[in-house]
Amino acid sequence: MSTEPEQFTWDDLEPDDFHRETLELLQEVLAYLENLPRVPVTTEFIMKTRARLDHPVCREIVERKFRRRGQAVDYSGRIIVDALLQNDLLTLQFPNPVPQTLYKEDGLKVTLRVED
Repeated sequence: MSTEPEQFTWDDLEPDDFHRETLELLQEVLAYLENLPRVPVTTEFIMKTRARLDHPVCREIVERKFRRRGQAVDYSGRIIVDALLQNDLLTLQFPNPVPQTLYKEDGLKVTLRVED
């Protein structure tokens, strides 16, 4: 079992998540620009960036709820763990009692998907 963390790439993101991450980056750029000396070109970029971030479409994307769901099942199709990721909260539900399958050396992998 590898102890190296998986590398994040932009290609791993769903389109909505990609747009949300891009807008968050634009918010960081705006904060940086606001700390620069106020010269005409900087002021113009601040106004353009703020106008874009204040646009209703951008606000909707940033405020949209992030939701992923996934399950890990054993060879017979029984659910071992049900995972729900909502924004920054990950909820894992295990059956009672917890199956021995969870104690394997290579661990357990749950893949989350977009939930409508």
